[in-house]
Amino acid sequence: MNIKYIFISIISVLSLSICSHFFAIGHNLTWIGFTQPQQFILLLLRLLFLSLIVERIVELYVIAYRQPGKIKLVNRIDNGNKDERIEATELLASYRAETTKQAGIVGFLIGLTMGLVGIRIFSDVFSFSGIPTLQLILFNAFELFTMGALMAGGSKGINKIVSGIEAFASIGKRKSAHSD
Repeated sequence: MNIKYIFISIISVLSLSICSHFFAIGHNLTWIGFTQPQQFILLLLRLLFLSLIVERIVELYVIAYRQPGKIKLVNRIDNGNKDERIEATELLASYRAETTKQAGIVGFLIGLTMGLVGIRIFSDVFSFSGIPTLQLILFNAFELFTMGALMAGGSKGINKIVSGIEAFASIGKRKSAHSD
């Protein structure tokens, strides 16, 4: 990693920390926590459900708007001479990369829209009593960005988290059943 980026990162963190102290941001936000493990698993399952919905919408976008171009390139690869196949293969690789980029942007925008209409994930986890207005605005901006990023990332990562927690919970259940 370039030393310039490390230096910029350190300066950024220090600057944000100083600003947060002088503007009293981040001091009154309190973690509510979960009284039962099922509440946390429900939060993760809600994320998984929402990301699956977004994946289907993005899949529809890809099928409707990107699939025809891909089919044309694949036909050129299958039916062209050697030079046309090489060119079409290169075009197909860049077309797939552009499709991935567009799918990520569409997923991010859908996640952002979900957050804007009130489908939030972190609001239930924190108490906002006594926090400054600026902090609430920053928290909402962070949550909107996070919702967009989580939805753009798809369900695979969230599914791994949920599966890991379920496996961990089942190990604990088996251990407690054997000790009884």
